[in-house]
Amino acid sequence: MLSRKIELQFAQQYLTEVSFKLHDKSYTTIGFKNNSGGYELRSQYYKGSSTPKDTTLIPGKDDHAIHVFEGFMDFLSYLSIKGKEAQQDAFLILNSTIHTAKSISCLQHYNKVSMYLDHDDTGRKATEELLEALPQATDASMLYNHHKDLNDMLQQSKRILSKETLYPKLNNSRRPKL
Repeated sequence: MLSRKIELQFAQQYLTEVSFKLHDKSYTTIGFKNNSGGYELRSQYYKGSSTPKDTTLIPGKDDHAIHVFEGFMDFLSYLSIKGKEAQQDAFLILNSTIHTAKSISCLQHYNKVSMYLDHDDTGRKATEELLEALPQATDASMLYNHHKDLNDMLQQSKRILSKETLYPKLNNSRRPKL
């Protein structure tokens, strides 16, 4: 999680360690649980999921608005950027754009739907599908326009921030290169 710049408190709250064997090879990954009891699995050497594959809905105190993410790293990035106050909101993590059409019935019940999907072909297609089906939906991905996704923006901004906070009193000519 350190390389992804995810705040430890959110990683500990939403992720668990999952060990498994696949094709006679053992893996230990982080797991993000979905609504059907399956997991999205990630490690430095593995990206996949267990069955059953599904979305993850996290209810909020205010069920009038919901934030939609393509994957759990973007969800955790959002929390890392916004802080604990953001946990008041409801969240839907698609865990794959294959769940876009299925999510529409769930999202119809919210007055405001903010979408933070990836800036690739599948993310844009899913965004268009949701915007077409949900008049209350907005594309929030403009917040990270020059990045492939929300986590990419977080990683880049933390790098810039860390340089400034490490050497705040030195002028530019005396600041060491990182």
